[in-house]
Amino acid sequence: MSFIYNQKHRLLIVLILSALLSGCGISLAADVTPPPDSQSFSASDRSEEASGSLYPLVPPDPANGKLIYLDKCAACHGALGMGDGPQGLQLSVAVPPLGDPSLARGARPVEWYQMVTEGNLERFMPPFRSLDDRQRWDVVAYALTLSMRTETLEEGQRVYELNCQSCHGVQGEGSQGVSGWKQDSSQLAQMSIMEIASVIAGGKGTMPGFSGQIDPSQIVSAATYARTLSFSDPEPAGRAAAESEAELRQREPEKESEVGNTITVKGQVIHASAQEFPEGLVVTLSGYDDMARVFDAQTTVAEDGTFIFTGIEMIHARTYIASTQFQGMTFNSDAFHNLDQPPGGEINLPIQIYGTTTDSTALRVDRMHLYFEFTNPEVVQVVELFLVNNTSNHVVVDDGSGRGVVSFDLPSGAQNLQFQDGILGGRYLPTERGFADTGSIAPGAGTQILFAYDLPFKRKMDIDISIPLDVEAAIVMLPQGTMDLQSDQLQFMGQRDIQGVMINLYTAAGLQSNSVLEMTLSSRAPGFNGLQGGLTSEILIGVSVFTIAVMGVGYWLYRQWRSGILARTGPEAALEGESIDELMDAIIALDDRYKAGEIPEGAYLQRRTEIKDRLKGQVLE
Repeated sequence: MSFIYNQKHRLLIVLILSALLSGCGISLAADVTPPPDSQSFSASDRSEEASGSLYPLVPPDPANGKLIYLDKCAACHGALGMGDGPQGLQLSVAVPPLGDPSLARGARPVEWYQMVTEGNLERFMPPFRSLDDRQRWDVVAYALTLSMRTETLEEGQRVYELNCQSCHGVQGEGSQGVSGWKQDSSQLAQMSIMEIASVIAGGKGTMPGFSGQIDPSQIVSAATYARTLSFSDPEPAGRAAAESEAELRQREPEKESEVGNTITVKGQVIHASAQEFPEGLVVTLSGYDDMARVFDAQTTVAEDGTFIFTGIEMIHARTYIASTQFQGMTFNSDAFHNLDQPPGGEINLPIQIYGTTTDSTALRVDRMHLYFEFTNPEVVQVVELFLVNNTSNHVVVDDGSGRGVVSFDLPSGAQNLQFQDGILGGRYLPTERGFADTGSIAPGAGTQILFAYDLPFKRKMDIDISIPLDVEAAIVMLPQGTMDLQSDQLQFMGQRDIQGVMINLYTAAGLQSNSVLEMTLSSRAPGFNGLQGGLTSEILIGVSVFTIAVMGVGYWLYRQWRSGILARTGPEAALEGESIDELMDAIIALDDRYKAGEIPEGAYLQRRTEIKDRLKGQVLE
């Protein structure tokens, strides 16, 4: 029974994330594997109880979805889903090319549905709550067909009929004890094409694997065809794909003949630590198709740090990344995603490398977040998140003394310590009062350290949170109605009603290294068990993005409090009562004015934050 409770609560957290991620104004830095530009929500762990609304109640209809797409989506995403719609080309961010197979094959339908439902205002995509659930699923189904080519579907159908149809049925209706995809919509809705292909290759349960019997490209084709069988009628999906392909060939006939053309990849390795440039560096150029590494080439770096690769085959949708090894660490360039690079062109992939140091005095914490949750009257679960900024031009590394790069002291009585990545005794070393993190911290902001633990609780307790580094802003979150929090160091910043959950926010600023954040928690009512049965530390670690996003809202509130009333500049100051479209237009216009040099950076950033706040308020109303 506890598993069901935890799954319900996990769904609640994902819903909260969906409501807030677009408006929290934060950057979620991560090591992202190709293809780039994809946006997704973590939707793989949903409760069965929620499937009635999260998954389609009836098989989606791509034919109906096409009408919706052309009316509401094509202006930004383009008629063929290549991110080249007239309005999309005016945005300051790239519109994801939904019709690109390298992106679409890694997408889960339920994630696209969630994106259509909640939007992503950071990338100027509004939520489409004016559409009902069925219409949203219809448009997602059609969007998924934009990446399906006719020959792929035809090959996939042949493979399916020979190897899959006897068990899964002609139309995916199921047979021989195998449930049908139309009857159980959650089966394929939560799987990407590449994940379906992985099951076909490796098997699952009583289903045998076909790796070694079927060519990998044919397995992908079969997975693509299987996707269409979860729709109301596979024929509209096939027709939509055929129409899209015909239009694509008519408009861009050179796309299919790009293989064989070549490009030149250039770059320079820049030693940002101002040390003597190392000799003998080797740069590796890697290519990725459908998130799989398919190509490698190497060259030696010249004395001036430059490198060049000539005659590199230019394949549509291939992603290239350059990397080099220095002092036992790998440094990468930005990723280049080849969508429309002209034949014979050049691309530039510079790589920045850094020396190392064991001196951690340059480390700061931009934001420290605390989240408290109560599963029962005797336990308080604590999540601590630190966003560390290395202000030096060296990578801070462990000196091997056992003290780590950053040392964390835990409150007395802490138990069940868990980490977002790694275990105690591996990256994290036990200390007398807590643990030490031996992970390296690269220059710049964005390094994330996330951990959770339990504390025994008896109606009232004092909690001392140790501060390992100088902290610019601390944010404390507490579900309303669970506990009372008192602290002379924290300022109450108000409440947020998020999907029916009221969250209390508290802030503190300018905490010094080796100081302590003191607070007292007291129970509101005997036997109160928190939110819907509670949330385990394992799940808190698993939804770290939620922790960042929701607490980012708290940081935004803190910035509002610290800065006071935001400056209003120019004739666009009056923004009372605008619609979502008008507010998004205002952000675009503001971006254009800033790029043209008409607005100073400080005023631009303040004004953009204010408009985004209004936009977020419109969405959550």
